[in-house]
Amino acid sequence: PVGSYDLSLAAISPRLFEALEQDIGMRMWPVIRQWWPIVDYHGLRDAFVIHYGLGEQEELRLHHDVAQVSASIKLNDGYEGAELEFPRQNFTNADVPVGSLIVWPSLVTHPHASRPLVSGEKYSLTIWCELPLAID
Repeated sequence: PVGSYDLSLAAISPRLFEALEQDIGMRMWPVIRQWWPIVDYHGLRDAFVIHYGLGEQEELRLHHDVAQVSASIKLNDGYEGAELEFPRQNFTNADVPVGSLIVWPSLVTHPHASRPLVSGEKYSLTIWCELPLAID
């Protein structure tokens, strides 16, 4: 996880983490390989829920993830701001429906940030797929 407002699925429920890891490998990775055919699945590096709240974590600076592939799912609506933004790609997840998965290559090409939260509370699930050789 990236900060104090993150909750690792492995810590909450190892069984849920393992089920997600298997599901990604069996159902999602074949679709991901259609976009990036040379990328092999090496399991999950981490999966965690991020909470954004006013007066707490309100945004996340521009960064790269230490993962082979990253993914994000918006878990709720009823907030304003806090869009996941990819400046190089001129893309945000503002119009991505709650519950939909977005996936991107983690290193070099897709730096991203979370814009400032304006109102409400935001929850999202972040998934990091393991690199071929673990980097710690």
